[in-house]
Amino acid sequence: MSDGFVSAYIDRAKTLLNVSKDEELAQHIGVGKSTIASWRMRGVIPDKAFEQFETSIGLNRDSFRREWFGSSQAETLLSKIIFYSAVARLFRAHEADPVDRFAIGLAANEGDIRKLIVTRLHEKHGDQLDEQATVIAMIKRNSDEYITSEEMMALAGTPEQG
Repeated sequence: MSDGFVSAYIDRAKTLLNVSKDEELAQHIGVGKSTIASWRMRGVIPDKAFEQFETSIGLNRDSFRREWFGSSQAETLLSKIIFYSAVARLFRAHEADPVDRFAIGLAANEGDIRKLIVTRLHEKHGDQLDEQATVIAMIKRNSDEYITSEEMMALAGTPEQG
């Protein structure tokens, strides 16, 4: 997973330190050069090392994760799939109602709804969003885990009717 979150995080740390080599980064944080290579290869940085990065150079893992996944293809794909799955579920649940009752609100608020979905994806799955197997598993899950019909109705500006 050399092009994933861990490599991007390591590269950002090097940029912040104005160094170009993993060896220079390793010296700065007090680990061996092979440790950095190992993190890249395994796609995992130990929590203690993340703490060291934050303490020494101010690179916060969670902030970087939000920034990095904000441009992630996986995040975009998942949020769209979950959004449209939830829309379909909502339409099935309210098939007796006129579609325009909430369709206009959903279309107008799609960006905000997908931001909410992305936030929940990060809360539940963190940096696993760049792993293909995890993405596929999330697609197969019930989108209700990320946003309910009631929330969709509320975000569309239409009160839920029971």
